[in-house]
Amino acid sequence: MLKLRSNILPIILCICSLLMIANGLLIAQANAPIILSSSRATSLAEIWSKAPLPQNSYWGRMVLGFPGYVENYWSYFWVVWAICILACAVAIYRKPRRSRKLGSWIVAFSLLTMPIGGGFLIGATVAVITGFVAFEWPKPFNDTWMGGVLQAVTLRSKFFVKLTQNGSFIRAAVIVVIFTAILAGIGTSLYTLNLSKIYPVPSTLLNVNSLHGSYIANVTSTAGFDIGTFVTIGKRANWETRQIVSVGAGYLEFDVPLAYDHLATIDEVTAQQKTSFAASAANEILLKGRVFVDATAWIASIAYIAVAIIKWLVLTVFVYVIGVKITGRTTTFDTMLRVAAFAFVPEALMYFLPFVFSNEPMLSVGSSASLMLPISWPLLLYYASHLWGFAILTLGIEKALDVFQQRAVGIALFSGSLYWLTMNQMLYPILNAPGLGVRFTTESSLGVLGAISVLLLLAMLLGTFKKE
Repeated sequence: MLKLRSNILPIILCICSLLMIANGLLIAQANAPIILSSSRATSLAEIWSKAPLPQNSYWGRMVLGFPGYVENYWSYFWVVWAICILACAVAIYRKPRRSRKLGSWIVAFSLLTMPIGGGFLIGATVAVITGFVAFEWPKPFNDTWMGGVLQAVTLRSKFFVKLTQNGSFIRAAVIVVIFTAILAGIGTSLYTLNLSKIYPVPSTLLNVNSLHGSYIANVTSTAGFDIGTFVTIGKRANWETRQIVSVGAGYLEFDVPLAYDHLATIDEVTAQQKTSFAASAANEILLKGRVFVDATAWIASIAYIAVAIIKWLVLTVFVYVIGVKITGRTTTFDTMLRVAAFAFVPEALMYFLPFVFSNEPMLSVGSSASLMLPISWPLLLYYASHLWGFAILTLGIEKALDVFQQRAVGIALFSGSLYWLTMNQMLYPILNAPGLGVRFTTESSLGVLGAISVLLLLAMLLGTFKKE
């Protein structure tokens, strides 16, 4: 088995490297990223004539390569890292024992090819997986960390039996949660950042000091501010919320006097729950394939790790309380921790969010034509990752609690519904968690609660609370 795997690793790496080189050379030839779109367009009006209102016809694009990082021969610089992967493949073929030393380098080199599309995304993805496997050489594939992840997402029963019986998997579970959080955090943070560029929040600086007791704030611009809009004035500690009652030439009048002094050219007035539309940013992102990146996106990605750990603990608590304390089954809390961790692996799909952008309603609003659920690009990945995670959680519960599949589905439905309500309607708003959020109007909230009530009743019918 080891000999077979040692021969397979360099072959896989060679294929990945060739895909990366081909991707890079195509970009170098065009001196621009590769943009794949549903139809050719040269102006925003052609693809989104009603912007920012939803368009009747769908238009979307995928970009392979980072604009601004591949022009003027820079693409050849990134191709060098693909050639390094090829060199690693040759080294592993000649001496398989080098796999362990070269595994981490393969992962790093693969990530460095992303500016040229990462071998049409497939090459870099497979190379990263191969690098993780190589790092644990000479373990059999199924005993490696990445092998365990792939067995979990492919719903292999034998893996979950081993997962529930072996307490040493807790380390792998922690790594799974952190690694998945990093990938999901990067994707959601970059997508929401670029979404905020298309739909910026109106903000303006004070051009004259505003003293406490004043009803007026003199600002550099009143664009985007309307009567009735709630705004935040100030920064850091001395910030306050007011409602606009009048908009004049260069000033905003509030309903309540200011409680603090605010300084010109330093303090800002920012609208709350209101956005405008930036056609220039939409043109850059949609037509030119640009993906805006700044420090806040990377900070939010790191913060997503803490959010992921909280999610992991909350889900585990619900599954443990319902599956063990209420139904009377026997297992340990750390066993449920290990099982719940792998249910989050499909959220890594969110990493691919910023590679695809479209017009509305697929951009963010969501379309529910002929469907009960709204559909958009972010929501498609959201639904797919959560349904996939539900299937993983169900199989894990079945093996951990030694129950029939029907009852495992019921326990997963009940605990998953309570987890989703707790996170999305309570903890996310309190924590102001980074990334994508699912928000409901007052009318739709009643429908959501009704749907969850149906799921809870279904869980009861499936024998969730049956005592044995």
